[in-house]
Amino acid sequence: MSLNINDLTKLLKKKQSKYCPEKPFPKQLAFSMLPHREALFGGSLGSGKSSGVLQLMFNYIHIPGFSGLIFRRTLSDHKLKGAPLDRMLEWMAPFIATKEVKYVAADHKFLFKTYHPVTGERCEDSCVQFGYIGESNARVRYQGAEFNIILWDELTQHVKSDYEYMFTRLRKCVCPTHLERDKDNNPIYYDDCQECKWAKEIPTYVRGTCNPDGLGFAWVKQHFKISPNMTEEEAADRGEQVKWIGKDPDRPFLPATFLDNPYLNHKEYGDNLKATLSDEMYQALVLGSGGVVPNARFKKKWKKTYSQYHNFMYLGHNRHGEIIDSRQDYQKVFLTVDTATTAMEGPGDTEMFPTVVKNPSWTVICSWALTGCYKLLWLEMMRFREEIPEVVEELKLMYERWSPTEAVVEENGVGKGVSQFASRMGMNIIGLHKSKDKVENATEAILQMKKGRIWLPEYADWLEDAESELFTWQGHPKETDDIIDNVAHACNHIDWTKAPDHHRTSSIQPQVVTAERLPGAYRPKFMFRP
Repeated sequence: MSLNINDLTKLLKKKQSKYCPEKPFPKQLAFSMLPHREALFGGSLGSGKSSGVLQLMFNYIHIPGFSGLIFRRTLSDHKLKGAPLDRMLEWMAPFIATKEVKYVAADHKFLFKTYHPVTGERCEDSCVQFGYIGESNARVRYQGAEFNIILWDELTQHVKSDYEYMFTRLRKCVCPTHLERDKDNNPIYYDDCQECKWAKEIPTYVRGTCNPDGLGFAWVKQHFKISPNMTEEEAADRGEQVKWIGKDPDRPFLPATFLDNPYLNHKEYGDNLKATLSDEMYQALVLGSGGVVPNARFKKKWKKTYSQYHNFMYLGHNRHGEIIDSRQDYQKVFLTVDTATTAMEGPGDTEMFPTVVKNPSWTVICSWALTGCYKLLWLEMMRFREEIPEVVEELKLMYERWSPTEAVVEENGVGKGVSQFASRMGMNIIGLHKSKDKVENATEAILQMKKGRIWLPEYADWLEDAESELFTWQGHPKETDDIIDNVAHACNHIDWTKAPDHHRTSSIQPQVVTAERLPGAYRPKFMFRP
């Protein structure tokens, strides 16, 4: 999707609204010109996100009946100093005093007078409303509402289901006088009709701003396909910094930092941030590094990677590092299963119990190998949404593929049914009844990953999904955590007291534990998986 030269010329020549005291700087202006249905802006502190969303609204408040909505997670967030509602009240104060603008405090909305450009007659007010989700959800709070533009300030504070539902509230009306349609069912607008001009000018789109943190960071990064422009190794070789860019042509991400914002004292603000933030926080919140989530429980810097060649696992990249022979050096291979509550969604999920609504859960099945020196290798992961019969069938296929000693199945909820059916099919099932909270349950896994005992494959088709959740999870009740649960179950299943406290490091290839030195070592029927 792109702008033609005529549309671009009109936007550049468009007169700035009298209600906006700040002139948009180049990146804000570029953001306002994007014609796409969805777009994301920001990615770091001080980049002009909040004023940018207000400027988008001011482009259309002269149109009768225009309706825009600006979201924050809670009403308190809106009222913070410098937040959109606080800034809007400051900017509109002189116009409220002269009654050009009316503020309805009970509904947190501003009504703007509009007039017919030819006759001067008073028309329907335009409206900018400030909304929030709070402890409810979008389906309950905004059912039946209609908006032309929906803006999400700090989008990563929200769950994906709320974001997706609000697209059903996005609509606009056509000219009531001219209802004709072309062959593609698009409305036909007439240049000599003012209502046609207004209807044509009003857009219908969704925009978001964000920092690289919050409970929704993982899904936002995935939704807009935000990824690094080069690897850390390539950046080191070139002496450059990794930049996180959007790679979805239909959902552009426009990154910005405080250096793009001319209204800030760059030197003072930058010095203050460097003096007060940790390196990790500075990389994420200031430099906009999407690879670092400051509050993540599992740190990306703890990641260990193994590579594979036939039956040999190398504890390092590109077949470098300690060699593990899968035919003789595994203590055991086992599976973990975390079953989604259900693949179906009923009214109880979204209306009767709105406070517990979060992103839809997944069924996740993982295979693991524990080596003689207590390295836990993550071999495979499957993630899907199906009911019990399909879950059991997928579990059976993975069980046959890896010939594990056992499968650890969480039996809370519908997992009990999966466990019973799998046992009847001859699988060795160990039932798990989870009673701890999410963070407490994951504590062992966090400790073992920090110690460097959990190893991820160098390449796998499921790796991006796994890392996206693993290295962004912050323990929030509404975060997706099905993959986290599997990692936690795997680590809780192992007796780590038998693991060596220190691992040998040497320029000479380390000696590995072999079947001869480890009585009863696990010998899988499955040897090599291409």
